[in-house]
Amino acid sequence: MNEGSKHSRQPRRSPTVPRRLLRASGLLLAMASVAPLAGPARAEVPSAPEYQLKAVFIYNFDQFVDWPDGAFPKADSPLVITVLGDNPFGTVLEQVTRGKQIRGHEIVVRYAQDVAKIGQTHVLFVGAPYNQNPSEVLQKLTGVLTIGDTDNFTAAGGMIRFYSERSKLRFEINTRAADKAGIKVSAKLLHLAKTHGDD
Repeated sequence: MNEGSKHSRQPRRSPTVPRRLLRASGLLLAMASVAPLAGPARAEVPSAPEYQLKAVFIYNFDQFVDWPDGAFPKADSPLVITVLGDNPFGTVLEQVTRGKQIRGHEIVVRYAQDVAKIGQTHVLFVGAPYNQNPSEVLQKLTGVLTIGDTDNFTAAGGMIRFYSERSKLRFEINTRAADKAGIKVSAKLLHLAKTHGDD
């Protein structure tokens, strides 16, 4: 695959991330800041507060994950987060990660309209239309933390799926998919998640 460009897709404008979310320095703080969702998320017009929360969660997930050996060519290579397909975050992911590092790796956010332009990445959020049949994308990836929010995402082999329960944002982790990809997920993160693939 050719390396995706940071500017391959211009993100939509979005509201500024509330300071209370940007101040979250760890997963527990992010979890504590979760507010009830305004209502069922509409795929075509995502709720801004919902995706602000998801962006904070994605940043925090990265702090509780270890990638396989060789995932970073150099000690200071960037940690790349890629949004595949439609971008429901606007500029929120960039706001949340700007100036941040994960274990010495600067965070870079990229956008790819098709699978061939994903390039080297460490985290992949699978957006529409690829999220309707994510297995076609997931089977082509190795050593990548995959995240989505469709009902079938973890069942199709994705690693982390956002879902709503009692109007709160939750997440599920497919431990089998993570193990297969060589992704080590912290027990602290697993403790906060619903798990899939343990049986």
